[in-house]
Amino acid sequence: DGDGRDEIATSNGTNSATIYSTRQLVASPTGIPASTGGAAGFDLNAGVPHAGSLYFLLASLTPLGVSGCNGIPIGLTTIPLCFDLLMDYSIVLANVPPFVNTSGLLDATTGKATAAFDLTGVPLPPSTIGISLWFAYVAKGGQVQEAGGPWTLASNVEVVVIEP
Repeated sequence: DGDGRDEIATSNGTNSATIYSTRQLVASPTGIPASTGGAAGFDLNAGVPHAGSLYFLLASLTPLGVSGCNGIPIGLTTIPLCFDLLMDYSIVLANVPPFVNTSGLLDATTGKATAAFDLTGVPLPPSTIGISLWFAYVAKGGQVQEAGGPWTLASNVEVVVIEP
């Protein structure tokens, strides 16, 4: 599809193909209009080994590399985000609007979940245009370990931009 990200295409022998992302986190859309608000949906795909795992989708305003941030080591992995006020809110207010289904258990069979950052109907000030919001999730438990064990998975980062 030209987005520069790895994907797998399959065909059933007809003139159509199905495209699958190899990323563990996919955001769609990747922009929220400031004038009207809107929602960014997230597909979490940790895979079958992480089926049934506890997850948290986290948000940050600070990209890696700023102020010496190189991610947050946690358990057996590193969250590819920086801790800031938005991340604090995304933890404390998990599953509270605008953070929709941002904490829970991945599907017990597929290791998938959906979540959203939903500002629908909430116009944002023009000064927010161009701000990037960085998202990633962490997971632990499931088929790879006991639920009380360390965090073992950190997803890729997805960026959502506030647009005009």
